[in-house]
Parts: sequence; C-alpha cells; structure tokens
Amino acid sequence: KAQTLRTFSGAIVNRWGRTVYEWSNWQDYEAGWDGTLSGGTKASPGVYYYIIEAEGIDGAPHNKQGVLHLVSE
Repeated sequence: KAQTLRTFSGAIVNRWGRTVYEWSNWQDYEAGWDGTLSGGTKASPGVYYYIIEAEGIDGAPHNKQGVLHLVSE
C-alpha cells in the first residue's frame, strides 16, 4: 500500500513474455497477484517477472522490475 502515488500499474509476466496478471489498485492491501490466472486456474510453478510503473505525487517516476519464483504448496 502506498499513499504518495499519483499513478500505479503492475504486471506479472511469464518467461515467454505473456502477461498473466495486471493490477492498478495500489491502495488495497489485498491487491496483487495471488498465483492464479484469469479464469481462476492456478499458475504453473516457475519463474515469473514483475513490472511496476508508478508516478509519485511529486511527479517522480518509480519503475521496478524483477524476478519471482512461484512454488506450489
């Protein structure tokens, strides 16, 4: 949750570059990816990438990206 953002966009991408999840609600603690794909099926365990683009209320850009490993329970 962030209180000093003007805009926010987040995406989860698989290793082939396909977007599997997107969200823009940074004001909700429950927002973000829970490991499911659209349609409710669980994503396969493996490597995924997150891409976050945001702008602060001061106009400063905040761009983050990185790797995440999804493991099965």
